Amino acid sequence: MSELVVQKNVSLEVQFGYNEKQMEYIRNKVCKNATEEELEQFFYRCSVLKLDPLMPGQIYFLKFKKRNPKPNEDPFNPGSIVIGIDGFRLQASRTGKLSGIKRGVMRDAKGNCIGGWADVYRKDWDHPAHLEVSLKEYADPWKDTWKDMPESMIQKVAEVGALRMAFPEVFGGVYSHEEMDQAGRKEREVESEVSPNSQKKMTPPALPVKKPSDAQLKRLFTIKKTHEYSDDELRLYMQTEFSKNSTRDLTLIEYDKLCSAMESGELRMGKEKEKKPEEPETEPSDSNEDLEEVGVSSDVPWAKYRDVK
Repeated sequence: MSELVVQKNVSLEVQFGYNEKQMEYIRNKVCKNATEEELEQFFYRCSVLKLDPLMPGQIYFLKFKKRNPKPNEDPFNPGSIVIGIDGFRLQASRTGKLSGIKRGVMRDAKGNCIGGWADVYRKDWDHPAHLEVSLKEYADPWKDTWKDMPESMIQKVAEVGALRMAFPEVFGGVYSHEEMDQAGRKEREVESEVSPNSQKKMTPPALPVKKPSDAQLKRLFTIKKTHEYSDDELRLYMQTEFSKNSTRDLTLIEYDKLCSAMESGELRMGKEKEKKPEEPETEPSDSNEDLEEVGVSSDVPWAKYRDVK
């Protein structure tokens, strides 16, 4: 096993081939709060893995603060070297055995994302390395990336885990930024419970429910016009099946079901069997603005919005 060889009295810039400006960027951005020893370990790992810390998404360093540091004690926990998703893919490709990657999201009955899955294929394996991960286990709702893109983030976690399963000799003990987010989240949760200054337990913001985009709603109204459905037929189906009055309130799974019902004729065939529900408590609009077609500049291919990416 290779050991770290530190050249005494030689600066890190010279030892690892970085100029002064590059080192300043790495210290302040890529390896913030790292000690000199941690920097040496980081650069050594970069050289062994042939990953560039100046290339976004390949490799970087994370360090979390301690909850209750003692006086004159280092306020940070030991740091962790983290490989980005591009670094994982690059390393897997370099093995010459990677033949493909598939990934997607898992949803509950209401269409909410509850996790991610990934398959990693090797040329010398008959079956892929398959992994499913829970959104609840990994999501950090305090971070904008998890609030704004929960599905993309959880798929990255699943992909990295599957890559580690497929290539343990390459990725053993190496983690991605998305996987490490749960460590920061747990630190905040524990701190909110034990802090003497905390009035009550901190409640994380809720992760958003995925809704149809404007382009997807445009597709829905194109189907409506093509099959000559009336606004009343569409609204009756939404009220009966989903207890919704507006297409903008639909989840993605409800949106898919509505589109399928219109295309197959199920919406019209089931009309006679359904009873009209009671009118909603809120005063109905004088217009059908909640069912109006949403305008967008150009059509977007439907395949773009499939769960599998």
